[in-house]
Amino acid sequence: MTTGVNSHGIAAQSIGGGGGSGGFSISGTVSTGVAMGLSMGGEGGLGGNAGNVSVHSTGATVQTTQDRSYGILAQSIGGSGGDGGFSVAAGVSAGPSLGLSMGGKGNTAGRRRHRAARQQQTP
Repeated sequence: MTTGVNSHGIAAQSIGGGGGSGGFSISGTVSTGVAMGLSMGGEGGLGGNAGNVSVHSTGATVQTTQDRSYGILAQSIGGSGGDGGFSVAAGVSAGPSLGLSMGGKGNTAGRRRHRAARQQQTP
């Protein structure tokens, strides 16, 4: 038996890891003639998949008494996708100057898997 708020009787979770952040990039040029700079941020990593979660409770009473307190909580939560990296390009030139900067792309989140909770009564 649990008696506190947010106190679950049984909690089973599988949570995938978050994707990594893409690296940043900075490009700078200084020239008395023509200057050109290119900068591209890195791509974020994939979020991790969550695994299967199952709970099998036999005979015992699972009881909670407060708000937001589940008797059995089974969760499978995929991890978030990674953030794209930022990018900066700058140039100083007495002549023509061209700067191109492209931020990196984020990536997809992980997937959740099957989850099951079952309580079996014993005779």
